[in-house]
Amino acid sequence: MKYGLPYLGSKNAIAQKIIDAFPSGETFCDACCGGGAILMAAALSGKYARVTGYDINEAIVGLIRATMIDFGTIDYEHDLPSIDRKSFFEARNRSAGISDWLVRYCYSFGNDGMSFIWSDEKHEGFRLLEEALRAKTLDDRVHAVQNLSKRPDAPDLMTRAEPFVRLRRIKKVEQTMRDSKLATCIDAGVKSMFDIDYEPFDVIYFDPPYKTTRGYFKVKFDYRAFEELISGLRDKGKLVFVSEYSQPTDGFTCVAEFSKLVLISKTGNTVGTERLYFGGTLEEYQELLHS
Repeated sequence: MKYGLPYLGSKNAIAQKIIDAFPSGETFCDACCGGGAILMAAALSGKYARVTGYDINEAIVGLIRATMIDFGTIDYEHDLPSIDRKSFFEARNRSAGISDWLVRYCYSFGNDGMSFIWSDEKHEGFRLLEEALRAKTLDDRVHAVQNLSKRPDAPDLMTRAEPFVRLRRIKKVEQTMRDSKLATCIDAGVKSMFDIDYEPFDVIYFDPPYKTTRGYFKVKFDYRAFEELISGLRDKGKLVFVSEYSQPTDGFTCVAEFSKLVLISKTGNTVGTERLYFGGTLEEYQELLHS
């Protein structure tokens, strides 16, 4: 199963493993939910009566709401327009609704929502495929891509078809959530992790920009304030979990490790080890799982 939307740093590949590592509770908060992989997995798990996600990115929260909460707001056959470099940046900067948000996350490099997916040379190649790719229905477009894959230059063609593969991924998320008929209440909102009222939540999860990365959307992340936030929540007795490569601050214990493919550049990937830290001791964590 695919969890969440196409997104930079997505936890899709390890979402279920992360959710399995959490204790059950009444309410769950994903304080920086990104593409919603963990939020979706938490909702489908049945471990919580209510799950809530927050992120500062209005576009990705809008798409999460459209695919996981407010079904039927995306027209998958018409809401993704034909895009060149200029119109991509216009949509990115405008970010005025569903169509602009789809452009940002179907036509951006590495799903970052910021940079155009192709060089000018590759984009010209994609233009030659538009007639086939923009067939009458989304399924027809995907079938056209599969037929094109038989060509000798298939790998290059398939990378150019990526926007429509991403669109189908988004559609499948909505279909999964719609068909699941959840008993869990799910919500998502635009808010900084530093402005959330955490009092109603039992289990709180943070997936901040990692210290070894440049962060998202060219916004400098305040790691000192983050350390104070999670330490304060832990001291109040909240069950706090953090995804990081290394210990986020004193008093947090690694309780799980996951291998994950990481996109490092336009030329290649690497395999990294992500760790899940708990605001307490290993003994306290194990007691939670068995309580």
